Amino acid sequence: MSEQKVFTFSEFEHEGNITCLEQSPVVDIVAVGFESGAIVLLNLLYNEQLLKFNSGGPVKALTFSSDTNLGVSLLASIT
Repeated sequence: MSEQKVFTFSEFEHEGNITCLEQSPVVDIVAVGFESGAIVLLNLLYNEQLLKFNSGGPVKALTFSSDTNLGVSLLASIT
């Protein structure tokens, strides 16, 4: 792996470093966790922010539920 920068999220520079990234069950949608505690859902295909909220502390991990019986996908974070 060359560790080259392939994209810059310039609108999120004030959030600090990205601490985790998690692919959602929906294609092209990812959750991004920041050291500031912000969590952002992004549509990578259209380069759009879908949702942003604050977890209260640096985000250490993100995950989406895989339980198809719920009919929805839930996002959980660890701070």
